Amino acid sequence: MKNVVELLRPAQRTQNLAILLSDMKGFTARTSQQTREENARMLAFHDALLLPVIRGFGGRKVKSIGDALLVTFRSPTDCVLCGMAMQDRLASWNARRGPQEKIEVRIAISLGEVRVDADDVTGDPVQLALRASAFADAGEVVLTESVYLAMNKSEVPTEPFPVRELRVGETRLHRARMIGPRELPYDGRALQRLGKLRDPRLPLATRAAVDIVDVASAVTITRIPCGRSSSASAEAVIAEWYATCTTKHLLLAAVAAAQARAEL
Repeated sequence: MKNVVELLRPAQRTQNLAILLSDMKGFTARTSQQTREENARMLAFHDALLLPVIRGFGGRKVKSIGDALLVTFRSPTDCVLCGMAMQDRLASWNARRGPQEKIEVRIAISLGEVRVDADDVTGDPVQLALRASAFADAGEVVLTESVYLAMNKSEVPTEPFPVRELRVGETRLHRARMIGPRELPYDGRALQRLGKLRDPRLPLATRAAVDIVDVASAVTITRIPCGRSSSASAEAVIAEWYATCTTKHLLLAAVAAAQARAEL
């Protein structure tokens, strides 16, 4: 007879999803040379630059582990376009920053049936994306054969990836073709679909602070920590508020942001 706990445990769902895995080039080496505050700031800018792009293409961030992002998409075409837009946004950002402020990521994409939990996805496609990422270089978007076969090829220019197969006779790699200048290596076409995205200009200190920026475009905050009240736009309020707030206030504001999302 089955254990009662097993009977009550929700059954795992399976879905056919595109899996995007990104990680930052040289993250471990940079971390060893940064203070904790500098590292948190770098990750905050990383998230503030990339998460709006992911949301814009219908992606769902499953989790972040250090510098890595695991994201799912229902459409393989949108997934690859998102990867190209992410790289273009970072390239544009890096062109205006010094060497220590640049953020470079490599992106690998796979497709297939995965097991879906509340806060994770598991299965062979996730492992294939992880293996493929080992062959990608900074600025590249690498995709498995399953993604290449399923996506709309007229929207995504690709080229064969000159590397051995991940699995003999099974999985070959392809690469989104860079067709633009250094500032926009994928020609900016995918990124343009999202309209104009503002560069993060706040001195973001933690990932909790990014929660505030996420809400800024959607709501007006009328009650914020530090005892201030305002009917101005959320972005203006945040800019004024951040200058005088402490880390404690940042954490309190992250909670307020989550509550604001629930009211949308």
